[in-house]
Amino acid sequence: RFPAASPPPPRTGHIVLSTFPPPYSVAPPTPPARTASPLRVVRVVPTGDTELAPHLTITFSEPMVPLTTVAGTETRTPPVRLTPQPRGRWSWIDTRTLRFQPETRFPMATSYTVEVPAGTRPVTGPALDTAVTVEFSTPAPRAIGAWPALNPEMTEEEQRRRSIRPRWGQGDDLAGSTSRQPVVLIAFDQRVNPEEVLSATRIIAAGLSHPVRLASRDEVAADSIVSRMVEELEDGRWVALRPVAPLPPDTTVTVVLARGLSSAEGPLTTLLPQELRFRTYGPLRIASHGCGAECRPGYTWMIHFTNPLDEAAWSPEQVRVEPGLDDMSIRVYGSDMHIFGDARPNTRYIVTLSASLTDRFGQTLEEPRSVTFDVGEAHPTIALPGEPLIVLDPEGPPRVAFQSRGHEALRVRVYRVTPQQWTDYGAAIQRWHESGRETFSPPGELVSSTVVNAATSGELTEAMIDVAPALRNGLGHAIVAVSPEGTPPVDESGRRMRNVAHAWVQSTRIGLEATIDAEAVHVWASSLRTDQPLADVDITLLPTRTRAATRADGTARL
Repeated sequence: RFPAASPPPPRTGHIVLSTFPPPYSVAPPTPPARTASPLRVVRVVPTGDTELAPHLTITFSEPMVPLTTVAGTETRTPPVRLTPQPRGRWSWIDTRTLRFQPETRFPMATSYTVEVPAGTRPVTGPALDTAVTVEFSTPAPRAIGAWPALNPEMTEEEQRRRSIRPRWGQGDDLAGSTSRQPVVLIAFDQRVNPEEVLSATRIIAAGLSHPVRLASRDEVAADSIVSRMVEELEDGRWVALRPVAPLPPDTTVTVVLARGLSSAEGPLTTLLPQELRFRTYGPLRIASHGCGAECRPGYTWMIHFTNPLDEAAWSPEQVRVEPGLDDMSIRVYGSDMHIFGDARPNTRYIVTLSASLTDRFGQTLEEPRSVTFDVGEAHPTIALPGEPLIVLDPEGPPRVAFQSRGHEALRVRVYRVTPQQWTDYGAAIQRWHESGRETFSPPGELVSSTVVNAATSGELTEAMIDVAPALRNGLGHAIVAVSPEGTPPVDESGRRMRNVAHAWVQSTRIGLEATIDAEAVHVWASSLRTDQPLADVDITLLPTRTRAATRADGTARL
């Protein structure tokens, strides 16, 4: 049963009948007088020689189309003639600005003419009285990168001493020492025809012209550097060439792209020749050696060769150092050999390289070669290996080692701290760096302050710090700080050295691992003695003090 319909709500006021729209009681205002002027072309972009033309815009002085919807901005009958006309579309940006958008960009190596004919009429007002013609052009083909190629900002001798990288790509070879029959890669700023590039290319070495051909796909793929570079280039915008016969050794080679090189995009050709240079490999020699500006204990010794070494064929047995270098290790990077070790101060070392040392071209040194490294005074240093957080071995003594060099006496301080003071420790480090003071003041209770006499011979020495006074029953946390006793030494510029080493040390039987995701911190606790998971370990997340206890598998979630 439906209830009776409710009566309609009452209407307030009275109904007044009137006409719509109402009759005007006031005459409309008279528009201001306007002096009619012919239509003008205000601006055309681009004009003249342009590096790249992504689109064309023409701006008029008067509205050319009425206001309309976005869908109505495209036009098939623009009041402009563009010659030549690439594929694209014309559209009105606003009522006075017309734009032509090519499918990608305006083709390169082309001259374009933009003409607005006389009589072009705006929405209102007089028409254009005289035709407007504007020209612009995109550039002819230009080589924008090449491999191999010497850096034109350096002399040949500088480039032979240094590892030169290509302008683009990540080459691992020395551009100044290439094979005698390399794959020559040339990248262009536009699409080119490889056959046209080949016909315009000459390779000149030792004053003679050497025949060149296009490199095959297999040859490009076999070259580790060229194949990697090609992956980063657009198809059709690079050409790979190769000399027909091996070039002379140890010779500067010039690759000349003759004037008149044509493009695959337009009819314009180059007006000037373009050149790139590289150098074929010569005999394997030592080009230079040193440690930079000076050699001191702890510095890396570097030997630079004229050619990249065969990293798969060399061995440390091919290097002999006299007197012996403690903790010596050797690395080879292309044309550079780096020697690391604990060198003694004020000592001359002689490094002898075996005659069997081989470069990537199969050449050897032919006879042993020796270079000398004169190691000077050591910089005063202090180090706490393992800082900033050192975990003591639960089965070992409560001691940490520190290393020093060039200090007569050192002040060793030990502070007792709690995990809640970890944030204060970080803040103290920040204040020390910002203040520029020589003394570091960590948080906690000072429980030990002793002076340790160190060797002054400049050799690296090691001593132990006992942190037991900061621990309770062998467990707890400590901060150790080691600094020069007395007046700190000065560096080469005469400034006092802020030479302080510090670390947080904890003695615990609990090992913790933690990982963080967007929602929580996941913790795993285990025994440092047995590696077994630990249950019921109370975990607190600072500074929020969120707490959780580990489960039987040693995990907890905060």
